[in-house]
Amino acid sequence: MAKKESGCLYLILGVIALAILMWVLKNIIGLVGLALAGWAGYRLYQKYNNKEQYKLEAVFMGIGLLVGIGWFAVAPNTPPNDQATPPSTQSSLSSQNTNQLTSSKEETTSTPNTEIYPDTVSIPIIMIAGVVTSVIDGDTAHIRLANGKEEKVRFIGLDTPETKHPSQPVESYGQESAQFTTSQLTGKQVYLETDVNKRDNYGRLLAYVWTNPPKSTSDSEIRSKMFNATLLQGGYAQLMTISPNVKYVDYFTTYQKEARVASKGLWGIEFTEAEPASTPSQTVSTEAFVGSSKSDKYHYPYCQWAKKINPANLVEFSSSEEARKAGYVPCKVCSPP
Repeated sequence: MAKKESGCLYLILGVIALAILMWVLKNIIGLVGLALAGWAGYRLYQKYNNKEQYKLEAVFMGIGLLVGIGWFAVAPNTPPNDQATPPSTQSSLSSQNTNQLTSSKEETTSTPNTEIYPDTVSIPIIMIAGVVTSVIDGDTAHIRLANGKEEKVRFIGLDTPETKHPSQPVESYGQESAQFTTSQLTGKQVYLETDVNKRDNYGRLLAYVWTNPPKSTSDSEIRSKMFNATLLQGGYAQLMTISPNVKYVDYFTTYQKEARVASKGLWGIEFTEAEPASTPSQTVSTEAFVGSSKSDKYHYPYCQWAKKINPANLVEFSSSEEARKAGYVPCKVCSPP
């Protein structure tokens, strides 16, 4: 029994000695500083009693105290090596995290460059809730916002045929577009997303109109929940891009191409069925493509910009190849081949 007690005692003493040794090694700098201060203090005391010069000892004592006290004052506040992160590293990591977050947001909100769009990561979209009180035409409506203010809202990225232009007749498929928007939106709750420019020259609020809050900016969410996209998919509107409001332009371009290939809506109207113009300046050619001698774009004859070409400047092409050989490029609104 006595041997067991002695063994336990030696073990305890050994652990204590090891702990002291580790502490000494960890704080060797501070201990050396205090030892230097103690030796210098002792020498200073001796020389002071013998009335000798003790300037050097005073210096050593000051250095020793500075090192020793400084070490033990700072060391307890220093985190372990595996947890400590130098300020410069923390700054770097913070910068990296910020850059990664910014990059992630840019990737999920930027416009895609291909026609095949994988679902993107869900991101918050700042939207304004409102209720549609009345529809003006296919691409414009009055919307009462949550704060009680009523806004005249123009849908971004598209243009429906005119129905209420003060100086132009009702355009082909204009009534159908206006009736569709009226039936789908009147009295309904919508969510407005703005782009870079919030208003146009007429003071109208410019917005992407979501019928339900989207979970992400994926192709599937845009197709099913954004009314701007619905108009283009159904052939109720043509693409009209005005920079810098181009967040969804690549999606919209794809939707218009799909509608045109399927001859939906206004894309199913034959060229010869275009409404006759009331003035010579609004004459629409029945040739395959048209352009203006004052521009480098060629269009389908029923494009809104084709209808605005002055007959004196009208250039007709039998094919897209002929237009391209003449130095013309496709219109971005009606997107001819």
